[in-house]
Amino acid sequence: RTRFIILIPGRTGSSFLVSALDKHPRIAVEGEQLVPLESAGEQAAWIRSVYGRRRFRVHACGFKTKLKDVRDKDAFRAMLEEFEVKVVHASRTDPVRRAISTINARRLKEARGVWNLRADMPQLGPFTLDLDEMDEALRFVEETGAELEEFMRSHDLPRIVVRYEDILADSREQLRRVQEFIGVEVRSLESGTAKNTPDSLGQVLENH
Repeated sequence: RTRFIILIPGRTGSSFLVSALDKHPRIAVEGEQLVPLESAGEQAAWIRSVYGRRRFRVHACGFKTKLKDVRDKDAFRAMLEEFEVKVVHASRTDPVRRAISTINARRLKEARGVWNLRADMPQLGPFTLDLDEMDEALRFVEETGAELEEFMRSHDLPRIVVRYEDILADSREQLRRVQEFIGVEVRSLESGTAKNTPDSLGQVLENH
């Protein structure tokens, strides 16, 4: 079997990937389950349960996480190397749009209790962007992106980069790339998530 992980800095389309991949009969994929685990030991035990579990007909198993939610990064890296994990690196080129998407995701969480828009939900209306909040979000985006890039350089595990902008341009092609990378039969997959922040900033920002 293939063991894989989707490593993310946040707001890079990973929920789209997980939702779509979860519909493949040969893939078992988990969301961000490391978040509530308070110790490195608990996280290690959970990861071993995911990668060590035998599941009928499953050819690839994995999960997604933000690096900031990992309690012990050195032990985490060692475990990925031990299981020969394939890394799907979800990224986003435009830091400004990622920062605005981060702020808009907080709005969605406050309004509806979820971080990602489902396909059956309407988008939130436009809002007034607070410049201090934007500055904080940009710093967060830069720090988490740089941390993940540094982590990627610290190992030699097989890696594929999936950019958010490429998902928007051709989601089927990106899903094909990921399926081939983790070694499963390529199928046409549909995600249950929807885009929370419109491409046009004029549609989301009242003070753009």
